Amino acid sequence: MRTNLGDLEELSKQTTYLINVIGFIEEAELNLAKFKNRLGQPQTQMKFHICDGNSRVKVTFWDAFAELFHESIEEDFEWPLIIIIGSARVTLWQEEVDISNVGATTFYINYNHYSVNHLRNMLKEKKFIEAHKSILKKEPIQILNIKEIKELPEEYLEKQVLCNVKVKKVNTQQKWFKHICTSCYQEAKKVNEIFHCICGPRDVPYPEKWFNLCVVCCDSTREIEIVLENVAGQKCYGKHVCDILDEDDESNFPKVLNTIMDQDYKFQIAIQNGEGPMESRKFCAKDIVSEKYPNNNDDNQPRPLEESYAEPSTSTFHLDTLSEIN
Repeated sequence: MRTNLGDLEELSKQTTYLINVIGFIEEAELNLAKFKNRLGQPQTQMKFHICDGNSRVKVTFWDAFAELFHESIEEDFEWPLIIIIGSARVTLWQEEVDISNVGATTFYINYNHYSVNHLRNMLKEKKFIEAHKSILKKEPIQILNIKEIKELPEEYLEKQVLCNVKVKKVNTQQKWFKHICTSCYQEAKKVNEIFHCICGPRDVPYPEKWFNLCVVCCDSTREIEIVLENVAGQKCYGKHVCDILDEDDESNFPKVLNTIMDQDYKFQIAIQNGEGPMESRKFCAKDIVSEKYPNNNDDNQPRPLEESYAEPSTSTFHLDTLSEIN
């Protein structure tokens, strides 16, 4: 039986039953977070929100299950994605309902089921769209050269483009990573030896460390300064920030970061407002579209609950047990 998202807070108080839910994924960009927990063990995490038209809840997938989900959404699905999550665990974390995976959890993306079709039809209704303006539609990403990117009009702010570039220089004068709040993925700043989330009065005792490396790139048209964010940085180096820090003193600029110079990449670049009066725009590499970076997925990573070997399915896969979701 399907559980309405609005009923999950009451169910979060029990540990006997697992739940089945359905909703559309609000985020247009879904990225894995890889980090080391306070015991020094590597973990993988993906957070996003789902909505059923009435209520909105957070979903957190962990480790191998998160990686499986991330691989699945790279297929050419209709957006927004509508997901059915079966046999999931619901908890209350920091006064917010959170759905997470256990060993029995499965997921189905854009499955050919009447509940999915009903929600898809709702998404097309004018009143529904007006009430849920946060729904972001996935659009084809343009491939532009540097000159074209720098001349883009204001309406391209917060949008993304692709660009083929060569890394010309790595900025060794700026800090190459930043600390991240483990609850909301926003930056955490240290004040009096304690990290605090910039989005609210929240202490972050064990912040994650994400790439934030500034590089100068070029093509046949111009040069551009790009900030390599976490996913792009991981793919460039085949390592996480913590791995590099384990190999080098944090007070020094790691020599390994210079190894990408003179290398060619196709970056997925987000165009953002600059952070100061001297910077009108900021260009951030969110990802790399390339076959050359290594795959660091590790099936032996520790899991927070029990091991998950769920198989994702699409609308072409038949699943008899979905008849119980209504």
